[in-house]
Amino acid sequence: MIKYFQNFFEFSGYAYFLLDSTTLEIVDVNPKSLEVFRLKDRSEVIAKPFYEVSTCDFGNHVDQITIVNFKKLIRKEQGYAYQQKVRLTQNNTFDASFEFSLIQFGDEDFILVSVKDISKEKELNESMETYEAIYNQLPDGIVIHLNGVIIGTNRSFQELNEEEDVTSYRGKHIASFFSEQDREKIEEHITHPEKGKFIIVSRKSKNNNWHKFVLESFETKYHDQQITTTIVSDYQLQEDLAKEQLRANLASEANILLEQEIEKHKETQRKLETSQEISKSVFNSSIDTIISSDLENNITEVSPSACYAFKYSREEFLTLNAADIYANKEEFQNISQSLSTDGFYIGEVTNKRKDGSEFTCFLSCAVMRNKKGDHIGYMGISRDITDLKKAEEELIKSEKKYRDLFVNLGDALVIVDNNNKILDLNNAAKKLFNSSNCIGKQLFDFVHDDDLDYVKERSKEFRQKGSIVNVEFRVKNGERVKHVNLSSTAIYEGDKYVGSRDIIRDITQEKEYQELIVQQTSHLESIFENKSDVIMCTLDSKYNLTAFNTKLEEFIQHHLGITLKIGMNFMDILINSVSDQVKEGLQEYYEKATKGYPTQFEGILKSLKSNEVWIETFLSPITVEGKSAYDIALMAMDITDKKEAEIEITKSLQEKEVLLKEVHHRVKNNLQVISSILNLQSSYVKDKNTLYILRESQNRVKSMSFIHESLYRSKDFSQVNFSDYLNNLINNVVHTFLLPDKDVMLKTDLGAVNLNLDQAIPCGLILNELLTNAMKYAFVGIDNPELEVRIHERDNVIFIHVEDNGIGLPKDFRIDETNSLGLQLVQTLTDQLDGTLELKSKEGTKYLLTFEKMNQSD
Repeated sequence: MIKYFQNFFEFSGYAYFLLDSTTLEIVDVNPKSLEVFRLKDRSEVIAKPFYEVSTCDFGNHVDQITIVNFKKLIRKEQGYAYQQKVRLTQNNTFDASFEFSLIQFGDEDFILVSVKDISKEKELNESMETYEAIYNQLPDGIVIHLNGVIIGTNRSFQELNEEEDVTSYRGKHIASFFSEQDREKIEEHITHPEKGKFIIVSRKSKNNNWHKFVLESFETKYHDQQITTTIVSDYQLQEDLAKEQLRANLASEANILLEQEIEKHKETQRKLETSQEISKSVFNSSIDTIISSDLENNITEVSPSACYAFKYSREEFLTLNAADIYANKEEFQNISQSLSTDGFYIGEVTNKRKDGSEFTCFLSCAVMRNKKGDHIGYMGISRDITDLKKAEEELIKSEKKYRDLFVNLGDALVIVDNNNKILDLNNAAKKLFNSSNCIGKQLFDFVHDDDLDYVKERSKEFRQKGSIVNVEFRVKNGERVKHVNLSSTAIYEGDKYVGSRDIIRDITQEKEYQELIVQQTSHLESIFENKSDVIMCTLDSKYNLTAFNTKLEEFIQHHLGITLKIGMNFMDILINSVSDQVKEGLQEYYEKATKGYPTQFEGILKSLKSNEVWIETFLSPITVEGKSAYDIALMAMDITDKKEAEIEITKSLQEKEVLLKEVHHRVKNNLQVISSILNLQSSYVKDKNTLYILRESQNRVKSMSFIHESLYRSKDFSQVNFSDYLNNLINNVVHTFLLPDKDVMLKTDLGAVNLNLDQAIPCGLILNELLTNAMKYAFVGIDNPELEVRIHERDNVIFIHVEDNGIGLPKDFRIDETNSLGLQLVQTLTDQLDGTLELKSKEGTKYLLTFEKMNQSD
């Protein structure tokens, strides 16, 4: 059994696949399968699921349950079959029928799949349907038969024989539909069919009248089999006419006329046959959709292209009314109206597919008429122009866009003919030529005279090559001259040169920039090389030398014995040649520069010629387009002489500071000596007024002594910390003039104020006098004496407030008329400061001293 199956499997004329029944994987295929599926060998499909080679009904969604159910179906139905289109690996397709059956070898079940190519059979069926639709509408009867046994007929034959069911004819002999007397003639005619050969036969109608017909037969090959087609034409009308003519003419004339009529009929039949063949070919192969309908607009015939366009099958189409395929019913009514009044319609329409999607067609339709001129239906030919409409819209948009681009392009764009006459140009070109009337002029008319010969020579070169780029010359722009760069592309019609498109870019500014760059570069090179005392170079972000001046080259050669070259790493040269102090921060200085931060530092270079060389270095970042890190510009100077001078100056300055401190110290001591003498003198004075005078003088001396003491202790001899000084002065005055039975409450607000010596001494004496007067005279009979001193600086102006809550001054008191030495001294010192002193005597006494602060340089 197995051997028999193997022989059957291998040598069968059908394609067979043997499948594993549990996985549907291919176990084996026969040679015919390789041929049908265009496979090279079995290895291409063995072990692959069958649905990957040829799609099954259940597609790719296959699981174990699906396979089990499929086996049950095959076992129950004793097989399973379906038809489907198969797509090969080369993207070719064919129609196939699949038959599944369950077979058993031992204990194992397998599924045997038979695959049959039915493409030709399907094509034959489709062709038959098309031919049937056509010949059913022919006015003459058509009978297709094999040795006289009818296979099929058209509707016209049915009408000629006054029968309603045309299918009842099949299997009958064609001679049975005519007179028994004509049977032998008919059999002879169909046994030896020949185009152009006619016979006349008779048939009795239902009203028992005899009716004559003309038969013409010819053979057709159909699937390797000869079949016969017989055309049956109504000959009764011609015969009736012949009878009438026979009554009026001689028999010979009647025979001639009859022969002529028959010949004419033959010619008509030949033309009809040719027309039918052409119509059938055009109908089936037309890329345009062809649809015909009856007087009720019911669709009666469609071309294959119509089925494709509307997504209906032919059978579905024939159930539709023509109105069903229009998106707009009003549009269909307008077409119907035009056909009714004019007999035709030509224009754009919107059709609707089976899925409801709409598309635009160009329709040409007309009324169909029979030979008598009767209106029998409508025929329409249309073409889908949706893509064309979209393309037209896109073309319009594109033309507008490119026209806008042409007009508004920043570069000048000129189109010239083969004689270099300007045909069109944009706004930039008009501006470049300083003319709005350029059409028709020669492009050469705008070229500068000195460049004209050069441009003409390049124009000849352009015509030989078909394109040219980067041609630089000058053009006339009114009284000005502009530099331009031209690129041209030739325009051809076929092989004939008809003109060119010229893009002309104004490079005048670029030229000026180039000249400026050359000029500035020359200046920079001059500066770079001619700064005899400045070391200069540039480094990339990795510290490699990219340029250096002669001074650096000589300096490195002299001090380090190294010959510099472009590309050398400058960091490697420096790192072992600087002092340890500089080496610690050297990398950091250079990294800051590569990050965009300018850097300046000083350091010692270990020279081969001397112990040390002081170098001051400036690093400036250089922006490089396309790089995140900066390059470096380095400028350095040998400041050894400067450093040595600074050391000498610093040493001298320190000596002077010591000397100046000693001076202030001695002045302070001398003032202390004077204060001590006044203090000793006061011990011998018994008069209170005299004693007060001595104490006031002593305080004045002390106020000046405090100034010198502050300077002596200060690091800055040009400025006195006046706030600290004032604090000492207040404490000294209050301590000197202590009230016997009460304490004075001090309120101070001493802002940070510094004064030079010329202002500090007179200001200190003024405050000494004001504080002394307050302590001596203000608090007589006051239970809670208060003394407030405030000092602050605003906009380089010094404000000093001295206030008490004492008894105040007499109502008629005027400071400029007083005999008090102290207040006279206050006025004099205020004038010396170029200041003002305001006095208020209400609820105590209030003084406000203001003066402009003198700068150190003043």
